[in-house]
Amino acid sequence: MVVAAWAGVARLGPVVEHPIALVSLYATAFGAYAWATRSVLRGRPWPLGWIAVVAVAARLLVLPSPASDDMHRYLWEGRIQNAGFNPYALAPSAPELAEFAAGDPDHPAINHPGWSAIYPPWTMLWHRGVTAADGGATAMKASFLVAELVLVLLLLPLLARRRLPPARIIVYAWNPLAILAVALEGHHEPIAGALLLGALVLADRGHVFGSALALGAAVLSKGFALAAAPALLVRQGARAPGAAWKRTAALAVCALAVLPFLDAGPRLVASLRDFGGELHYNDSLHALASAVAGPGPARALMAALWITLAVWVVRRAPPDRLHRAAILLAGLLLVLPTVHPWYLLALLPLLCVVPWPGWIALSGTMVLSYLPHLEIQATGRWVEWHLLKLVIYAPLLVWLIVVCLRRNAPGISRDAAAPDGPSGTPHARPST
Repeated sequence: MVVAAWAGVARLGPVVEHPIALVSLYATAFGAYAWATRSVLRGRPWPLGWIAVVAVAARLLVLPSPASDDMHRYLWEGRIQNAGFNPYALAPSAPELAEFAAGDPDHPAINHPGWSAIYPPWTMLWHRGVTAADGGATAMKASFLVAELVLVLLLLPLLARRRLPPARIIVYAWNPLAILAVALEGHHEPIAGALLLGALVLADRGHVFGSALALGAAVLSKGFALAAAPALLVRQGARAPGAAWKRTAALAVCALAVLPFLDAGPRLVASLRDFGGELHYNDSLHALASAVAGPGPARALMAALWITLAVWVVRRAPPDRLHRAAILLAGLLLVLPTVHPWYLLALLPLLCVVPWPGWIALSGTMVLSYLPHLEIQATGRWVEWHLLKLVIYAPLLVWLIVVCLRRNAPGISRDAAAPDGPSGTPHARPST
């Protein structure tokens, strides 16, 4: 059923032009995925080979499909780096690039052409490497699938360390959002995701330098990894000899990726500042705060809310660093002003260890955010259907309310609600 659904998606062409068909086929894939995931989480043994065959087949089916419009920017920024230009200093619409743009097939379709590069340096260098070999959209997507393969393989030692069955990789490997976002649309989140999981694996094994190096590289690949930093740094060899200088040295090595772009000066972060300050889409708590207090105060309030969560994680959260990272990333997704579906890939791999039903459900309902493309295609204007967000976030909201009520119910202690497993790690259950 999973493979058949993705075979249908592969026949659609650009999925944003067929949102109803996409939602229907996605729902079919998610139904099969939900049944399989429930079976695995309830302890039924599933062979890893079968999980891998279905996961790979689904991805290969949609790999040749048209990518999202973000791919045009990936390819453009990779090519201009190879031509000797700094993508942080020059936006696609810059006059200095007019001659180069005239012969570039992706330039006319770049979104926000007045913005210079927004993605962090390590990701930019990845784009440069793929385009240096004359790679196009399919090659770029294939390179992200390699990163995704590394991500899945890194999940196995994380599961083993916590005495959880390896079949739990199905929570990520079969998740329709992961297949849609990476193999079909070609978003580069697996680069940072694999590096973040590498940092967690190395932290589990007590490698302070290696863990800090992987974390720094993850942050310089995608900003979401920064939200997980408190989870790794606290209780990770803080008193070990030389821990501080090892982390400092690791971060210094990671920072070398910035050197090729330093001549951009303040423009290194200009587009990131504009993106965070001007745009909002498919937000949850931020949308509520913005409706009450206005956009400016809402951003400040959301930042304060996440910082409060981070302080709580550092001082009182579960001892398992992966669980802490999941809490921080989930909190970030709730307070962001923009939440595109592929942003959930920051959290999705960690759900193999902490399979929170509300967040797994959100990975299913998030496909509904493609429906406004019906109006976008008809009018040519970017729109957002605000009432649709109530449907998208409803399962997550209900789950969060139920969890809070259970934890605060008389006679139920925090430990009873979320018992710890061996070595202080949580028993990750479907109800947790």
